[in-house]
Order: sequence, then structure tokens, then C-alpha cells
Amino acid sequence: MMRLFHISDDATLTRFEPRPADTNTWPQLTRRYVWVVSDEMIHNYFFPRNCPRVCWMIGPETTQEEKDRFRKVGDQRAIIAVEQGWKDRIAACTLYQYEFSPRNFYPIDYCAGYYISEQAEIPIAVHTLHNPFELLTERGVRVEFHDDLEPVRQMTANSNYRFSNIRMRFLRTMM
Repeated sequence: MMRLFHISDDATLTRFEPRPADTNTWPQLTRRYVWVVSDEMIHNYFFPRNCPRVCWMIGPETTQEEKDRFRKVGDQRAIIAVEQGWKDRIAACTLYQYEFSPRNFYPIDYCAGYYISEQAEIPIAVHTLHNPFELLTERGVRVEFHDDLEPVRQMTANSNYRFSNIRMRFLRTMM
């Protein structure tokens, strides 16, 4: 069975109301939605909410050359690049993993693992998550710290990796 989650730094959420989509990113989404992410891609969200990050992994369109380059740095299943200034805040954060029934959700973005529902949703479970770096390691995710994420963003955007750029409008807010 597919598992869907929302990660938050707020432990008090009991009901998720649909909200407007970011029309700069999602111009085709004109209604209100509850957003969740698949278990396969949940590792992209083991970070403080506004932490900018570039996430990538091998996907169905990834070339052999790209696969070789990806594997050259280790046997990880995914890589996430983060600005250096976020390291301590990531290590110290506590997150809450809200799980949802997949019944009302439908996929909107394969690369990011996003699913949406057009109605209010109540979580079926909530779990407290400590030590994001340990969680990422358990899932086979390599975290890299960079002074500048722009070259990494450009590399993934010009590749055939399965990638997602998250919270990029907050670049350099923690430096």
C-alpha cells in the first residue's frame, strides 16, 4: 500500500485544510490542495521547513554517464545539497511526520513524489522525528554542504536525474 506523509516542525496539526498552490511553480493548479509526499521521496523533507536544498537521484531517463558520475561518490540512493549555514539547524531540529490515507490523493509530480487532495484531510498517525542526519543515512541519502547551491541546481536542471529544488527562495538566509 502506498504511504503518504507531510513533514512539519509543528506538533499541533490535527486537520490539514486545502490551500492555494504556488502559481509561479504550479500555474495549472487553480484550486486549493492538501500536499503530501510519497514514502519513496520523504527523505527530501527531513529538513527544517525553509531550508533550501537541491535533491537528486537516478531516474528512468538518467544516462549511463550520469549514473556512473552519481555512483562515483558512493552507493547512496539519493544526494541532497544544502547550504553550509544550515548544518547546525538541521542537526538540532525536531520534525513531525504526519501520515495520511492515500484514498483522496492523486499524483501531481513524479520527480518530487508529490500528491494532492482537494479536501480537508486528517492524519491517521503522527510520529516525532529526531536526528535528521541519522534518518537520511538510514535511507541511503548522502548530504553535501555547499557555499553556493546555484551550480548544483544548474547541474541537476541540465541533467536527466530525477531532481527537486526545494525552498530555493530562502537561499543564504542562514549565512
